[in-house]
Amino acid sequence: MDDRLIFIVGMARTGTTLVARCLNKNENIYILNETHLMRECQHLLSSDAQLTGCDSDFIRRTINQFITIQRKGIYRKSEYQEYPDAVTKVLEMFGKKSEKTFLELIKCLFQYESDLHGKKCCGEQTPNHVFHIDQLINLFPKAVFINMVRDPRAVVLSQKNKWKAAKRSGQPLLEIIRTRINYHPITQSILWIKSVDSALVAINKFGDGKVKNVYYEALVNEPEKQLKSVCSFIGVEYSHSMLDISVSMSSNVSAPSGLGVDASLTDKWRTMLSSTEIFFVELFCKRQARSIGYKMTGAKPNLLKLAWYLFLFPIQILAAYCLSADRIKNPFKFFKKIFR
Repeated sequence: MDDRLIFIVGMARTGTTLVARCLNKNENIYILNETHLMRECQHLLSSDAQLTGCDSDFIRRTINQFITIQRKGIYRKSEYQEYPDAVTKVLEMFGKKSEKTFLELIKCLFQYESDLHGKKCCGEQTPNHVFHIDQLINLFPKAVFINMVRDPRAVVLSQKNKWKAAKRSGQPLLEIIRTRINYHPITQSILWIKSVDSALVAINKFGDGKVKNVYYEALVNEPEKQLKSVCSFIGVEYSHSMLDISVSMSSNVSAPSGLGVDASLTDKWRTMLSSTEIFFVELFCKRQARSIGYKMTGAKPNLLKLAWYLFLFPIQILAAYCLSADRIKNPFKFFKKIFR
């Protein structure tokens, strides 16, 4: 396998998982679960250091950890398990590489997963890789990126109820708590702006042949047209089976069911967000949102709720950091990146 990977990126709750599940129905494509490569392994990926026999334990643990995440999910990565068959096959692939770097080992792991599912093209779906497109293109020069964009008010609503989806999917209790505490309309608005701007910078730098914006609302209203466009961008043939997916993963419905994509959720924010929450989102996001076609409502806030959200904001930031400190290598750099 060469470096031609498919990365599905964008702010969380914009439809990255939906696109991944559609693409996985294509006979040529396999999209891995979230790997969080750039958060977990950025320093190793960029290193040219050769892995030798002295690193055999590290190599085996890396393989087992990667497969553990693929089988159990990123939020259960601590439930480390050994997969001897996978280790044997990946080591065989790695042994044939002229370069024995960590990057080449990761390429072998991608190839192992795609071979296991009988697919030719491989990719993954970590949303926050939208902030690392530049680095990923340096690592995988032939990679392409599908960037998901969604109405910021709909994203904020989905983030607000994300903990419910986490609970339904059986995620660990700490992750459910972290997801609930992470919600604040100001925080989520800032993250939405950052994700849109990061993708725009990448498109301007690398061109729309490398990074393609896909709008959630267009996808759910015209799924066949949009998926054909995505397949053309990737360079594979569209198949009708790509729409044979179960309706699930939504934060805003308690018992999703049926097949296909659900267009009924696009405007739920109008009734499920308070006017104060809508006010905050539109206050922060209106410039970027208008530039890509989203219309503002001009919602007026409730003054008491406005004061309450402003009071909670620094407390929420501190609490969110404390619960995610193990994921943030450099807190000063993290906060500077968010608020600059």
